[in-house]
Amino acid sequence: MGKNSYKAQLNYYDSEWGWKSEGVRTGVLYFPGLAALKGKIINSVKLTATTGQTGYGTATTKTVYIYNSASQGGIKTSLNAGHRTGNALGSCKAPMWDNTKTFDVAFMAASIAAGYDTYCIYNGSSYTDYLKWTAVTLEVDWQEPATQPSLSATTVEMGKSVTINTP
Repeated sequence: MGKNSYKAQLNYYDSEWGWKSEGVRTGVLYFPGLAALKGKIINSVKLTATTGQTGYGTATTKTVYIYNSASQGGIKTSLNAGHRTGNALGSCKAPMWDNTKTFDVAFMAASIAAGYDTYCIYNGSSYTDYLKWTAVTLEVDWQEPATQPSLSATTVEMGKSVTINTP
């Protein structure tokens, strides 16, 4: 059983302004080392996001959708807003304005166990409701899967030997 923390490398894309260090609607989160949890049992996942000013007003509540990225293993700016793929895994909703929030994102467990390490955050709202996550950390509580023993033969005659293999 283990608990690991992964700090994201971040980048943002906006259909009007392109890639830059400040975001508008689409952000890409790459967690170096996260793919090493492929095949593990994921017990819990917590995401902590530190936000800058996002949209107008200090109590602006945002809903940010998290997707698996179309590209894994890092941030590739040539993918533009198409970095997100498929349906949203889930969402985080809270006032996000110059603060730090922690979210229970158990909905990411299956994709982490499948080996994903790059995700997309998306806010489909207007320009005035933009995103700016300045730091993101993922904390994953995991354990090794149970082993499955196997037999050297599917059937064995009485009095003959059989070997039990345990990985």
